[in-house]
Amino acid sequence: MHRSEKGVSEAHALSCYHEPMLLAKVKIIFIILVSFIILVFLMVYNEQPLLGPELVIYFEKGGQPAVSAQAWLIFDPSTGAVFDGKNINSVLPIASLVKLMTALAYVESSDLNATYTIAYSDVITEGRAGKLQAGEVYTGRELLYPLLLESSNDAAATLLRHQENLLAEMNQTAKDIDLVDTYFADPAGLSAQNVSTAHDIGKLLSHLYLEKPHILDISRLPVFYSESNGWINNNPYITDHSYLGGKHGFIYEANRTAGVLFTESMPNNKIYTFGYVLLGSDDLVADMKVLRDYVRTHARYE
Repeated sequence: MHRSEKGVSEAHALSCYHEPMLLAKVKIIFIILVSFIILVFLMVYNEQPLLGPELVIYFEKGGQPAVSAQAWLIFDPSTGAVFDGKNINSVLPIASLVKLMTALAYVESSDLNATYTIAYSDVITEGRAGKLQAGEVYTGRELLYPLLLESSNDAAATLLRHQENLLAEMNQTAKDIDLVDTYFADPAGLSAQNVSTAHDIGKLLSHLYLEKPHILDISRLPVFYSESNGWINNNPYITDHSYLGGKHGFIYEANRTAGVLFTESMPNNKIYTFGYVLLGSDDLVADMKVLRDYVRTHARYE
């Protein structure tokens, strides 16, 4: 074979060898490109709870919602940004909203698998929510369920008795997450000296939403059963499928209080997560409906 013929033959063989490799590379690039397009499509059109800076809430002058609450707040739990509110920095008693911090401080500083025996001194705490009995044994993890679902003061008393520095840790955690006008006097919320602001409660809910979502996950359960007991969620919003968790409370000095998260379907056919706080309310259900209707009619995607 002549050198020129040999060269042509080798070149042909080489091109035949590289052709499948080239096609394979083209296919890979095509698959990557298509995957990227699909991913972008899902990010843009998928209806997942999200609240970004592109959502702007416009308010009509004099059009603020008429609610009974002394203070209220609408906010973005993913950033803490305040959308609207009234008396958001007024220091007021918060009742059982305290238990959100009780759970947070306990989870961050304790062994959740530690076992605690319920004492008589625990069950004589005001209120019977939780159905705990003296002599029963629960893990700390189990006690979070009556604490958050039924607002059990007995569960709060048990946690405090076994962890004497719990109250100090609650107040330290408040400082750590910049709750500047908040003070905790007991882990149940029975004292009117448990005070905060709508703004600070919003900060607490944002922290839970971003850092400790499992606490909110507990608070949105309809019911939970342990081996020896069971607890039903008594939150007034629990039957709403868009409820994402939180807490409500009542003592005479505070009236009714709530700090909760909801998803809202907006006019742009997307679903967003909003946080709501009510302090000093006469009617948590009616006031919350007004605030949520207000968001749906005043929020515009831009």
